[in-house]
Amino acid sequence: MTTVVTNLRYQAGPLSPLWGALGLTLRHNLIEDQLRHPDLVRAERLMIRGRIGEARRLLDLVPASARANGTRASVLLAEGRYEEADAEARELLHIHQGACRAIGYQLTAAAAVAAGEAGELPAREVRHRVALALIGLNGDGSEPEPRVMHKYAQTAADAELLDGRPESAARLAKRWSTFVSSPFWRADACCTLAAALTALGRYDEARAALARARKQCPELARAARLEELLNAAERDTVPAR
Repeated sequence: MTTVVTNLRYQAGPLSPLWGALGLTLRHNLIEDQLRHPDLVRAERLMIRGRIGEARRLLDLVPASARANGTRASVLLAEGRYEEADAEARELLHIHQGACRAIGYQLTAAAAVAAGEAGELPAREVRHRVALALIGLNGDGSEPEPRVMHKYAQTAADAELLDGRPESAARLAKRWSTFVSSPFWRADACCTLAAALTALGRYDEARAALARARKQCPELARAARLEELLNAAERDTVPAR
């Protein structure tokens, strides 16, 4: 029982296999929709494995009346539909308590960061949303403690990068990209790592991180946008002749 509880406390992201296998089972009231709509369960399994297109096809079979859920928000995020992903995640925060609130905060932060990279949100708003997510993850409305930064390293890495600390962001994102159990979230962490390495001028390493992201989740929209930003950064550093 101690092992189960410990692993659930440190479940690696919204779509971790352990969360799907144990966490949801222990919180029956949070999977009402999944029990009514088995396609949501199948879609979640596909998202865990980074298979976005297949997950989308299953989600399209679920009646529109189904409540907000982390799987649908994650698919929208992966597809690059950041405004819709944010709306879904915010609804998740509104209707659920406990562990699903943590999922909602992580998703709102991830959607804000990716939207900022895509030019859909100003940097100031991105920082604001990520800061609010970290405060929410802290649980008591105060500034996040070190344990929160450790447990939610992906969100913390994004916050560090936004605050101008790419070295710290790279360390957190690198750890999360190997620690997290879901290929989808490993790919997202690799994207944050690539963004941090780009900011540090370490372009070859950034490109390798993006290659890892694509290997984990080939259809992730964020990776394509970050490659554009990386190419632009490299062009800007080429000395004029």
